[in-house]
Amino acid sequence: MTRQLTVANQEKNDLPYRCAVSFKDLVFNKIMSGQLSHPDYSEKYSEFKAIHGGKGPWRLHDNIVESLTAFKSADGEGWCGGIPDGPPVNRVSYMGKKWDKMVPIAKYARYIEFGIGGNKKRPVFVPTTEEFRSNSFPEEVNKSAGMLKKAWR
Repeated sequence: MTRQLTVANQEKNDLPYRCAVSFKDLVFNKIMSGQLSHPDYSEKYSEFKAIHGGKGPWRLHDNIVESLTAFKSADGEGWCGGIPDGPPVNRVSYMGKKWDKMVPIAKYARYIEFGIGGNKKRPVFVPTTEEFRSNSFPEEVNKSAGMLKKAWR
C-alpha cells in the first residue's frame, strides 16, 4: 500500500501538470499547422498580414504562440495550459494605426478566440479543449492508472 500511496500522492500534482503541458502542446501544434477552420480574411487584411510577415491565423507577431505555457492555477493548487495573464502587447490595426492601449496577452488571445467589434472569431482554444477532453485526457488518466497498477505488487 505504501507504494500506491506514494504514486497517488505524486500523481495528484503530476497528472494535472502533464495535462496542462499536453494541452499547451496541442494548441501550439494546431496554431503552427495553420489548419484551423476559420473564416477567410478580408482582402485588405490579407494584404496587411502579407506585408507584416503574417504566417497564418494567430501568428502575426507570434506573441501568442510564444506565450503558451503550463502554469499554476490562480489558487496555486492545480495546473493550466494556455496563456497566463502576462505582459501587455501593442495591438496594431491594419488601418495603419497603433492602439493607444496595451492589452495583456491573454486578453488579446480572447479577442481573437471570441471576436471583438467587427472582427470575426477565430477559435482555437475551445475546439482544442473539446479534442483534448475526448482524446488526450483519457490517455493521461490511463497513464496514471497504469502507474498505480504497477505500484501494486
